[in-house]
Amino acid sequence: MPSPIYSRPVFMAHDALSSNNINTTKGHLREVVAALHGFKSLASMQAEEPPHRSAAPQSTAVILDRRLAVDRCVTLMPTDDAERIVQEVARALFATASPGHFYLDKWADLPPAVTQMARLCALAQPEMSGTVDDLEGRVLASLEHFSMGSEVVRGAANERILRSLSANGGPIVLHQAGSDPHVAGRILSFIGEYTAVSGKGGIVHVDAIYQKATAAIYYLHSVGVLFRPGENYFQFYEDSHESEYSFVGE
Repeated sequence: MPSPIYSRPVFMAHDALSSNNINTTKGHLREVVAALHGFKSLASMQAEEPPHRSAAPQSTAVILDRRLAVDRCVTLMPTDDAERIVQEVARALFATASPGHFYLDKWADLPPAVTQMARLCALAQPEMSGTVDDLEGRVLASLEHFSMGSEVVRGAANERILRSLSANGGPIVLHQAGSDPHVAGRILSFIGEYTAVSGKGGIVHVDAIYQKATAAIYYLHSVGVLFRPGENYFQFYEDSHESEYSFVGE
């Protein structure tokens, strides 16, 4: 796994811990990151490659192994702050997550990066060809709406909040997300609404299958996207639906 995945969270966690007078090293924290990914050492994590693949997966889901990380932390450097150290590293991992590499404590808690992954998959379909997802435009519009000319609410913290609120918007808005066991590992399902470049839209379904590679790591195997033109999302529960999916990925 490439070092950029864990270099930034290590620096973030190290700074946060140092500011709270908890002494550790970046090398120690890299080992904690590896343990959170389910590996017994950083070396074994660095040697890991997606099995039976010629290229890296489009997206990776990691179920954090906090117990292994705490044990690894204590082994490396006996300390009463092991749980706090692991918590800070996990916090940094969540903060730096992306649709291509995200983290969960359990499948029931799907983080924002998962929703973004599903939105990107839907936007990549032919039905959404020519559609532009202007996140920055939505963020700026939110800033203008809430600030009304005041510089007070234009701080970095408030901008992060507005950016988070604006993320699930635009041409793909997902209202539901769920996770179920699958023969390959896990299937993540999303339901929402879409608006094509023509202005017409309907309901969109996204099913992402993640294949289990290790006890903690799952690689994106395939994505099925179904568009139901002209249908209203709020009538979905009254409908039965069976249709073909168009698949992307493997």
